[in-house]
Amino acid sequence: MDSGQEYDEYTTEFEDLEGLENFEYFDEDVGFREDISIPELYEECAKPTLYSASDQLCLLFISCLIFKIATQLLPVREVWCHVISVLCGIFSLWSLLGTNVLYTCVIGMLTYWPVLFCFRKTAKERSYQVVMICCFVYLVVREYFQVLPEHWDQIRGIHMIIVLKTVSLCYDVGAKGVTEPPPFINYLGYLFCPANIIFGPWMPFKTYCKIYERRRWAFSWVVKVISTTMFAFMCLGISSCWVYWLFLGIKTSWLLAARDAISVRFSHYFIAFMSEATCLLSGFHSTEDPEINMEVANPWKIELPRSLVEVVVYWDKPMHQWLKIHIFRALKNVGHLWRILLTFLVSSVLHGLNFSLSMVLLSLGFYTYVEYTLREKLASIFDACIKSRPCPPDCKHAFKSTCAAVMLLNLFFSLLAYFHLAYLGVMMDKKQDAPDLFTDGLSQQMARWSRLDYLSHWFVFVTYLFTILI
Repeated sequence: MDSGQEYDEYTTEFEDLEGLENFEYFDEDVGFREDISIPELYEECAKPTLYSASDQLCLLFISCLIFKIATQLLPVREVWCHVISVLCGIFSLWSLLGTNVLYTCVIGMLTYWPVLFCFRKTAKERSYQVVMICCFVYLVVREYFQVLPEHWDQIRGIHMIIVLKTVSLCYDVGAKGVTEPPPFINYLGYLFCPANIIFGPWMPFKTYCKIYERRRWAFSWVVKVISTTMFAFMCLGISSCWVYWLFLGIKTSWLLAARDAISVRFSHYFIAFMSEATCLLSGFHSTEDPEINMEVANPWKIELPRSLVEVVVYWDKPMHQWLKIHIFRALKNVGHLWRILLTFLVSSVLHGLNFSLSMVLLSLGFYTYVEYTLREKLASIFDACIKSRPCPPDCKHAFKSTCAAVMLLNLFFSLLAYFHLAYLGVMMDKKQDAPDLFTDGLSQQMARWSRLDYLSHWFVFVTYLFTILI
């Protein structure tokens, strides 16, 4: 396996994670009494949170179900399937944005022009790169300038998905030999598909088209939709209520850091499971074709990490794949470390290029590089299965993963990864207002890590020096 494939993306999906005004980290009041009981917590926090989320998602689920019934149960021609996809997607957006959906629809339609631009140019690879840069500039401009009367925090994720789809389709022109652009209605059906227009995830155009090839109805589909939705709401409850209840009365800085990091991760799991649920409800489910099954995140691999590299890979698998194809592999002429850092930088651009998130992503890029390099060298020196990714069953190492010493060493690296996740999570506090500019509140933002003495960064720096020496 190409070692570079393991460093592509650490994304926070559609969370607003930036800002640090009037930061009082260690005295933060989460709003719960220290003597609150479990029934009271359910009534005062969990129940209102889950009911509110259910009300907001009801129309989205209805539009996804209508899309599946209309396109996979009724005898509808494919062109009308794309029309139904557009209508259901716009209805989903309207349920979230109201009348401001008009601006998103117009911008989505205008992205068809860059696709045609790539198809009509002889230098198709260069045209694709121009389109990608323009899309990145658009996201950054929208982040910092109020050019339209929309709440950008509300639609940031939606426009990111539109950009990912547009760029990937332009890439198909040069890399995969696609000679004809999709019809306008087919493109809009792909862009506004209700399965992933709000929560994601990104999917290639060919995966979207496969949904119309055959009808997919099975009892396992119903079970999968229900279980995935339940997991999503369970993660929302943990993120919003239960994790803060478990840490009530605790003032230790590192435990508070762990608490907030857990809250951020489970908030992401809610988004990930909800995006899987909307894809399933729309019909992206097949026991025969794994490409149609949209698995977004793997919480087990993140909460019980073998390494930070695995956290990166399993945080958002579709985004990981997108960055690997469009960024990491395209940077083959630069050094390996720079490929990694630039890939993470592009990820931060996709999420608005705010200081806090950019620092987390760039730090994580360097962390994974150091971890991967160190464990590769140690695995070679000790001839043991201690790499950042699990060895295949037929590996040639003398000391396998079942060896007690190997298990202890892998456990040490797992605990170390959890330590780094807690430290990085401090910078991703969702409760603070976002700064207006990239460097606004710089000293306050860096105060989050300074109050933890930059311990994680110092540890990785020393590890990097050790890796160079061995």
